[in-house]
This record gives sequence, C-alpha cells and structure tokens, in this order.
Amino acid sequence: MLRRILLVCLTLCLSLTAFATDRFLMYGITHDGKLLEINRSDGSSTLLRQLPAQYQNFDSLEFVGSHFYASYAGGKILRFDFDPGSEVELNPGQFPYIEALAADSRDRTIASISTDADIAAESFGEMNLTNGNVATVVPYGNSAVAWDVDALAFDTFDNLWGINLNGPRALFRIDTGTGAISNVVNLQRVYPALTILPRFDVFYASHAHDTTGTNFDSELYIIDPLLGTETLVGSMGQRGVSGLTFGPVPEPSSIAILALGLVGGAFAKRRRRS
Repeated sequence: MLRRILLVCLTLCLSLTAFATDRFLMYGITHDGKLLEINRSDGSSTLLRQLPAQYQNFDSLEFVGSHFYASYAGGKILRFDFDPGSEVELNPGQFPYIEALAADSRDRTIASISTDADIAAESFGEMNLTNGNVATVVPYGNSAVAWDVDALAFDTFDNLWGINLNGPRALFRIDTGTGAISNVVNLQRVYPALTILPRFDVFYASHAHDTTGTNFDSELYIIDPLLGTETLVGSMGQRGVSGLTFGPVPEPSSIAILALGLVGGAFAKRRRRS
C-alpha cells in the first residue's frame, strides 16, 4: 500500500513538473499594456495585470526562458514577469520600430524590424536577450512586395512564420538564413499578432477591425497555413491585442513542492515504523 502511495505521489510530482514546462497557456498584451490570459477555446480573456503607465504602445509579446519580452514605444524592449515591479527596459531603441518577436525551441529570439518609422518591417535579426540589441540583420527576400511583417511565430519544427499586415495581407514562411519568403497564403483580415500552439501547430492570430486595432474589441482566429482559411474563435473582450504568446502556468512550483512533501512524509513515516 505504501509503495502505491509513493508511486502516485511521485507520478503526480513528475506530471506537474512536466505540465509546468508546457507552454499551453495563451497570453496576450494590448497596445496600452494589459497582460491577458486568453482562453483558446472561446477567445475570452482574463486581465492578469496592467503594466505601469510609462510603458505604452506595445507591438508584440513573446515568452522566452522565464520572462515575457515585449516591444513597445517603437523600438524599445521590455522584460517582465507576472509580478508587478519586475519590469526591466533592455535597450533605448536601436531601431525606429520592432514590429514582432518570436522565439524558437532553443530560445533564439527573432525580431522583425523597421528602419523607416513603421512604414514597413523590411528586415529581421536575432535579438540579444540580455541587452535587447538586434544583430545579424537580414532583409526579407521578396523585394517586389513592401512587407509589413507585424507578427512572427515559430512552429514545432522551428520554421519561422510571419503575417504581413497590409500590401498584401498574407501568412508565409521565412527562411531565417536568407530571408526568402515561401508558402504564401492570402488573408482577408488584419492580424497584428500571431502565435502557434506548441506540438500541435495550431496557428492563432489576433484580428483587428481597423489598422490601428484600438477602436474595436480584438478577436481570436485560427488560420490554416496551407489554405489560408480563417476561423473565428471568439472575442477577446479587449481592444488592441497586439501580441500573443504561449507561456507557463503562473506559480506552478508550489503544487510540485506539495507533491514532493507528500513523498517525503511517506518516507519518514516508513522509517519510523521500521
């Protein structure tokens, strides 16, 4: 009987630890700095926290390692956690605009950048998570189109995907070595944010009814990367959702510690009996 209890406790502990590392909760950020938890079943959102008023005009959100990273006020990068007071500004603005962020399975983080004041995000590069600087800048490979890449995300196989906000509105793959564009599918709606569900490769995007994205509540859509089909999930109940990402469950460690405590208690009881 004791062995069964130990096995159950150990299994619970390992399962909770594995669950804690799964990036299965969707988070979003609004243009004015509201951090949201988003239900991917119906699109509804829960306000987790409001970032301080000095941080505004957010364009993207990505969870990397153990922190959120977001571009704001054009070209600045903000690192923060779930707790208030955790905000750290990483750089003073290397480029006029950083449109989007995306991290692969090795936490290599790519930024979509603009050097012409948000007219078009015409290149991208790898971002340093310590200071926020972007290096190894590569132009997008289709010079015939004024790409305005406002959303980026990596799939399970570390393929980088982007969404062009306008001219044309499209979803496509990006070669991170050359910047070449492929697998282009046209879209009907404006999507300023993109994230991909880990392991299942479901493409979620935030829809804005206008180019500013601040006049109507944003809606969560699923996009088929092969056909370009756009399926409404539901309203997020917040205006200007400009960034989406998958991240961890907040503070899961206390449950795992509880499970370890049960295991330790069972061992202690067994030693007393012996």
